[in-house]
Amino acid sequence: MKLRKDDNQSEVSIYARRLSDRYFKASHGWYFYTREGETIGPYYDKNSAMHGVNDYIEFLSLASSTVLEKYFKYSHKQTVAQVE
Repeated sequence: MKLRKDDNQSEVSIYARRLSDRYFKASHGWYFYTREGETIGPYYDKNSAMHGVNDYIEFLSLASSTVLEKYFKYSHKQTVAQVE
């Protein structure tokens, strides 16, 4: 597994364990967890969720820093609102 510049070895081992648990099925379909702690879904089946991970990674790699900042700010607000 290739390390990102801000990764350390202990974080990578935790992340590697999480990969096996990245996908899960709930009552409305399949979901996946992101490295950033987000839950993305629902998808019709696990295979679709696996393709969704690739789409998510592509989005992160192609988006401008402004778009990413807004995305993570918004997604954090959504997560906080769901918890409250």
